[in-house]
Amino acid sequence: MKTAVYQSFRTTDVPDWMTRCLASVSSWAEMRDFAYHFYDDEFFNYAPARLRTAVGNQRHLVSDVARLELAKELLNTYDRVIWIDADVYINNPANFLSAFPPCKFLFCQEHWVHQEGEKIIVSERVNNAVIVMERDNEFLDFYRYACNQVINEWKQLSHSAFGTIFLTQIHKMLKQPLLLDVGMFSPLLLDAARQNNRTFLDTHLKRKNVPINAANLCLTFFNGNYDGRKLDDSAYVAAMDYLDTLHK
Repeated sequence: MKTAVYQSFRTTDVPDWMTRCLASVSSWAEMRDFAYHFYDDEFFNYAPARLRTAVGNQRHLVSDVARLELAKELLNTYDRVIWIDADVYINNPANFLSAFPPCKFLFCQEHWVHQEGEKIIVSERVNNAVIVMERDNEFLDFYRYACNQVINEWKQLSHSAFGTIFLTQIHKMLKQPLLLDVGMFSPLLLDAARQNNRTFLDTHLKRKNVPINAANLCLTFFNGNYDGRKLDDSAYVAAMDYLDTLHK
């Protein structure tokens, strides 16, 4: 099946850890003999101008729609397209997406680990950090329509309205197959990586009987603070170094 992988990120002031993420994806695509397409900030223009204006050019929302519009375009040439967020790191390229579940559209299962008081909470959700779309699937057009319809009904939107919120609710009804091997580094887990707390990571990042072959490192929280500690480059590098140890 003729397949393309596509990504987007700015081309200036790119953190070293982000360069490492992007390199992991482009090298994986080459290994799998997939075409690879990279877009700089021109990528945002793929979202309809009306939608960009309606959401105040909020980057998460615009990106969520732009990746769908670009998927539609690329599927005129390719049988399958794979979107991978720029902050996803592939730590086990030999096994990442080695087989595709029997579905023409795929999103990621997400385990969001956070803390409430002394209690560790794990919320199970669905995200679009990695998307697999095959040609002639009905969901892509529905998803595009839904995003454009939502802006007619809602004036205030969460930055994840078109992504995690929408996909989690849809999954409750459809129960479609999901990609299970893409981990998620919440701020709590990034902080654990920064402190080299392997026991905590082993307990809360790994999933029973499901290897972590890639992980979303959550650029959103880069240079933010967690519990008084800065989530800087060292936290993200530590997270990737930890991931690299999982398959040695």
